Amino acid sequence: MPAQKIIIDADPGIGGALALVFAMAHPGLDVVGICSSYGHVLAPTALRNTVYLCSLAGRRVPVAEGVNSPLKKAPMRPDPDLEGEDGLGNIPERQRMAYPPENQSAARFMADRADAHPGEITLITLGPLTNLCLAHRQE
Repeated sequence: MPAQKIIIDADPGIGGALALVFAMAHPGLDVVGICSSYGHVLAPTALRNTVYLCSLAGRRVPVAEGVNSPLKKAPMRPDPDLEGEDGLGNIPERQRMAYPPENQSAARFMADRADAHPGEITLITLGPLTNLCLAHRQE
């Protein structure tokens, strides 16, 4: 049986980081992409964390940057006391991004991958659903 294709939409703090690494290591899952989002950290930090985690796992999974705030509510500010300034417990040293992110928004990335693999992709959401909402609006 082929591995289940998944896209993960996450705001990788410590919990999301564990979920990403477990998903990449699971033989029954084919992580075809990861979309970053605000939440435990701001979107640019989430993007950097995601590429960093993929590199640590020895993978080069396509990563797309998502939005940095909710569509209707006031923007939220991450709490650095919860998971650190970087969302990963304040890692003392971190390599620069090992590879560049995708050159499209997370919403466009989700929609394009779903179009390329109709009915084959499961979306796993670990953070705010704003990227999904924007993908739905675009389609």
